[in-house]
Amino acid sequence: TELGIEYKYKDKLRINQIVYFSTGSNFQYFAGTGDSVYTANVKLKPVLKRENISKIEIWGTETDINYFVTPNLILIANYTHSHSIISKFELQNYFGNSLQGKFLTDVPPNIVYAGIIWKNRIVNISGNFNYFDKQWNDEENITQVPDYYVLNMSFSKEVFKNIKANIKVQNILDNRYIDKKGQISPGRFIIGEVFYNF
Repeated sequence: TELGIEYKYKDKLRINQIVYFSTGSNFQYFAGTGDSVYTANVKLKPVLKRENISKIEIWGTETDINYFVTPNLILIANYTHSHSIISKFELQNYFGNSLQGKFLTDVPPNIVYAGIIWKNRIVNISGNFNYFDKQWNDEENITQVPDYYVLNMSFSKEVFKNIKANIKVQNILDNRYIDKKGQISPGRFIIGEVFYNF
């Protein structure tokens, strides 16, 4: 179930608000088997098996705002809140703790986005800020991935007729965060692109 509303003010402001709720049965999910193994870095990790969870519930809201300062200067903001839990947990031959009432893994409850787009004669510039709230990375909600943020920018220009060049700088501040897979981010990353339109 999803309910949305849109508000527009002239050609300057556009706001979209969405509220949603959904349930699912026999949702495939990794659950512990009760066994553990030592990994290469001598850490004890549980053995997981893909199972069909009896029932999950997901509800949340999303707000999207676009403000046109001028036709060539746009400000963007977005906020997303998600509440995702296992509402019913029934598994035969399951030896771990009950997962009923636990949050789903890899789902940050809050995500914030803010961006700017500026088109001009010299070079087109866009930048954005992304914040990801801390999220659970195990099915029993014991350990969490810390919250983190990244700041990105890109520059684009039509250097010749039909030839466009882009430079993207990801994670400008070189923020070393841990992603949902438990890996450390590569830090600042620069990408150069050239496009030719036939």
